[in-house]
Amino acid sequence: MELAGNGQEALDLLRSMKTLPNLILLDLMMPVMDGWQCLKELSKDPKLVNIPVIICSAAIHDLPVDRPILGKPVSQKTLIKTAAEFCKAARY
Repeated sequence: MELAGNGQEALDLLRSMKTLPNLILLDLMMPVMDGWQCLKELSKDPKLVNIPVIICSAAIHDLPVDRPILGKPVSQKTLIKTAAEFCKAARY
């Protein structure tokens, strides 16, 4: 597991990895580059576009996204269940 403090750090880390992660947990409210911009950048990068992304955020009301959204705080059980279902659906 790798951690990044903001969207730009996450992109830099992902782009430097030889082996990509099976899943990204992304917060929307981060300094430097927020989760929305990070999602845009991920979708533009052929190397990163197919990594499943689950949004974990305190602000989950009326979000126009086509991926799982988990409100914070999230239980370990819910996180594991959602990740397993999403990765299976994404065939990743």
